[in-house]
Amino acid sequence: MRKPVLLATAASVFLAMLAHAQKKTEPTTNSDSVFSSDTRLVLIDSIVTNRKGADIGDLTRENFKVREDGKEQTIASFSDGTPDVQKHYLVLLFDDSTVPVIDQHYARDAAMKFIGSNAGPNRLMSVVEFGGRLRVAQNLTNDVDRLKQAVDGVKPSDISAGTRGVIGPVGRANAQPQPGGLPEALSNLAGGLVKLPGRKTVVLFSEGLSANSDRMKAVIEECNRANAAVYPVDIGVLARKGSGGAVTAGDASFGRALVNPPVPQNPAVTRQTSEADLNALDNLSAPRFAPELLYNLARGTGGFVVSSPDKLADDLNRIGTEESRHYVLGYLPAKDLKPGACHTIKVDVDRSGASVRARTSYCDVETPEIRTGPVAERDLEARLNSEEAAGNGGAAPTVHATMQTPFFYVAPNIARVDLALDIPGAALKFVNDKGKFTATLNVIGIAYLPDNGVAARFNETRKITLDDRRQVDEFASRPWHFEKQFEMASGNFDLKVAFGSGAASFGSVETNLIIDPWDPSKFLLSGLALSQSTHPVSPARLGDVDLSGDDVPLTVSGVQFIPAGTNRLLKQEKAYIYGEICGPSLAIPGLVAQLTVLDAKTGNPVKSLAYTPLKTETLPGTSNVPFDIALPIDDLPPGSYTAQIIAQDAAGNRSMRTIDFDLD
Repeated sequence: MRKPVLLATAASVFLAMLAHAQKKTEPTTNSDSVFSSDTRLVLIDSIVTNRKGADIGDLTRENFKVREDGKEQTIASFSDGTPDVQKHYLVLLFDDSTVPVIDQHYARDAAMKFIGSNAGPNRLMSVVEFGGRLRVAQNLTNDVDRLKQAVDGVKPSDISAGTRGVIGPVGRANAQPQPGGLPEALSNLAGGLVKLPGRKTVVLFSEGLSANSDRMKAVIEECNRANAAVYPVDIGVLARKGSGGAVTAGDASFGRALVNPPVPQNPAVTRQTSEADLNALDNLSAPRFAPELLYNLARGTGGFVVSSPDKLADDLNRIGTEESRHYVLGYLPAKDLKPGACHTIKVDVDRSGASVRARTSYCDVETPEIRTGPVAERDLEARLNSEEAAGNGGAAPTVHATMQTPFFYVAPNIARVDLALDIPGAALKFVNDKGKFTATLNVIGIAYLPDNGVAARFNETRKITLDDRRQVDEFASRPWHFEKQFEMASGNFDLKVAFGSGAASFGSVETNLIIDPWDPSKFLLSGLALSQSTHPVSPARLGDVDLSGDDVPLTVSGVQFIPAGTNRLLKQEKAYIYGEICGPSLAIPGLVAQLTVLDAKTGNPVKSLAYTPLKTETLPGTSNVPFDIALPIDDLPPGSYTAQIIAQDAAGNRSMRTIDFDLD
């Protein structure tokens, strides 16, 4: 019997105001869900500079050492950054809770310059404000004008200003703030960034934080979990310098630059703040407002503090360039680590005079309890393992379901799996609850490595509420469609999914999931998804990337394709294949795709279409080019087929994928 080990990255809720939208494909009046996912591969983005602060870009895997809790790890994956291929995500966060109204224009002016210098097709930015509560002024976009309008439209907080030194938990008096103040806001923001691939940048315009050492540690862990590097801009120093005030060696926020200077500083300015002073801040037992805590945040997440007025423009530009000039190291932690534990990370290089900035920790977060309690999940997992051990014994499934698992690359050797599951509606057990009819479905999925370790895991509970018995009968007459997205490293996995709705309703589905390695310099086709359900996508979803952590829709030219949970297609409905093309130079005209339908038994061609020119518009948040091809099912008799798709770019690079389907 397999004994899976839980290794997790949290899937946090970003904001209550950005609640998860109910899927249009679900024939329900109410559906609540709880979700968590785990990935075993730990990725560390590392920036290496020389004594002058210049980037070192010629290092190889052999130059690095990674230690977890002091123990050296084997580096399983290595990348030196792909600025022309990958999307980069930057959040401009304005902390109006600590910056007096009179000084807030310094943050806006700096942000305007940053946008002008760093926005671009592969750089999506967002504008977020915290004035006691977190508010998204602009979701992630590469539209410079909209970003600048959002920055210009962020109004100074109407919360009355406090006084530095006696500022309360959120920095302002008379507020009705989000509990936990700015630290909690940072944690929530990190939760919204978890699903986005790769390293994220948060530029925090602030004067300081109010937190004790435990709270600071938790905030840093949340940012590290989302792979979000925080770069605080000390507005207090910039404002005093800009207004003619003196910046002295006794100014703690300026002197803190000695520990992790963004650029070389004047020794006369930095000498009065020692490492011992800074470590003392790490051990605060009671919350206090401290500009120095900005340095703790930057140091723990791999960023740096911008605190030199004379080098403001240079430092802001460095933040932007670091998005494309970092190394990505990956390793597999031990299989027997305790769920819920946090672990220190230390990255070293063997280059003389080099210094490394990287996140300092990661956490194996225990899977949150689902709403019906942890017993339901444990029971499903026990039945799944019992079924595997006992064959057709007592734990044999009572419900038959079908599943498809297309995948789409989001980063080097990382893919998003779009699991689609079709479950008979009659398998969900509805009960009368005060005139309404409710059913609860528990689902768990476990992806096993060849050595029986756990590579990824998710669990979710869906609660369905219907108005009357007629709706229940209608619901039972057709399959219920379940979808879940989660990220996986490349590899060969045994994916098992189990579900249940009541003690007598149990089902499981298993598939071999193979995710090919992907080097972003290579031209490659993603997995393929079958679809017989489409609907238009609102313009808001087309242009921006939502920070709420919602699932990523499969869209082409304003049409969303719902991945099918089965490969058995109905001849009376239109059918499509959705895919994504990854690689360099995709924006160059000449991208084409061809479909050939083969007889599944003989492999002989049955129907072949000409090469179809593809639009080169990339998906929001990725550098992938999506496409769809209609299956010519009207020309095919019922039977079993293999769809073969070949994609080709202007340079003649080609990639092929196949997918099987049955036609009824």
